[in-house]
Amino acid sequence: MSNQLVIAAVGEDRPGLVDNLSGWILDSGCNIADSRMTVLGGEFAVLLLAEGQWNNLAKLEDQLDQVQQRLGMTVTLKRTEQKKPSGNLLPYAVDVVALDNPGIVHNLASFFSRRGINIKDLSTSSYSAA
Repeated sequence: MSNQLVIAAVGEDRPGLVDNLSGWILDSGCNIADSRMTVLGGEFAVLLLAEGQWNNLAKLEDQLDQVQQRLGMTVTLKRTEQKKPSGNLLPYAVDVVALDNPGIVHNLASFFSRRGINIKDLSTSSYSAA
């Protein structure tokens, strides 16, 4: 079983951030197992899972201050473990299209929470209608 490290990073959007961030992880001897990256406003946000031997993850942890300065990003690291399967559950995907209004995300989250349903992935966006 490999060791895992969650990496969260936010910084001003510009070309080359993914190249530099992924190169840092590769050069440390680790692999990106899962990732989410997006532009939010003028910021580029990254959430990823790096896997590797414990000593290679320690390299990432030791280089944190240097990488933050070099990338111009705020980076946080957190060790984690593989999530164990939780029973014989079926995954579902739900798409909601609605007029935007304050509290819509909270109301949907409350709906699932009250029923004991865990949200594994959530993505929202809005646009101006014609």
